Amino acid sequence: MERPGMFFAVVWISLFSMAWAGLARAETMVLSTFSGSGLTLVQEPIIREAYRRLGIELEILQLPAERALQMASRGQVDGEVARLAVVREQYPNLVMVPEPLFLIENVVFSKDISFPVDGYRSLLPYQVVTLRGYKHFEERLSSLNVDFSLLPTYEQVLQTIDKNRFQLALLTRLDGLKTLSELDVSGVFALEPPLEVVPAYHFLHRKHAHLVPRLTRVLREMRQAGVIEQIQLRVQQELVSRVVNSLAY
Repeated sequence: MERPGMFFAVVWISLFSMAWAGLARAETMVLSTFSGSGLTLVQEPIIREAYRRLGIELEILQLPAERALQMASRGQVDGEVARLAVVREQYPNLVMVPEPLFLIENVVFSKDISFPVDGYRSLLPYQVVTLRGYKHFEERLSSLNVDFSLLPTYEQVLQTIDKNRFQLALLTRLDGLKTLSELDVSGVFALEPPLEVVPAYHFLHRKHAHLVPRLTRVLREMRQAGVIEQIQLRVQQELVSRVVNSLAY
């Protein structure tokens, strides 16, 4: 007589398990980001921790910079890990989380030229190269009629500086340090001070706009607790150490 009851119990447990598995899958999101970027060493642990606090699993796809944005804008992925605020003007399908993910130092790299960097106008006498997909750089350089070119990879950007094909390169400090630690080049260095320090923001496809208030609150809590600053400082120190060690050999 207990067999029918046991049968229904098994069925109920199976249905509950299937429903729970469905909920778990629904709580997984896919984000895009730059491939090969030093920024990912900072932004990925920050964004993973933020989503972990919301109980959401993340899958992060590393793609070429332009493709990463296009896929996020079309809703082929759920959002972009981090970009500058200018992206919201060019990609209206993307919604910006207003609390900055972290701060980016935009830096001028050179081999034979040294001068005190004082804003974008100080670049006017030079031939400049930067990465295709750095929308902020493209916009600022174009507005001032700076002579600049775009290349598809970080390695190509710094290799052209090493070979004196261009005079200056614009990259984020973390991207430049990571690339220098991996290349067989010498004499390429960052000019000081940074060209600018700008906040990077997390972007979601508009179908996930309901998450913006929750992510804003979590990121603010992480910043106030010093979590974001600790991650950024650790990564930068590690990259500087790698560059120094690569030059020693």
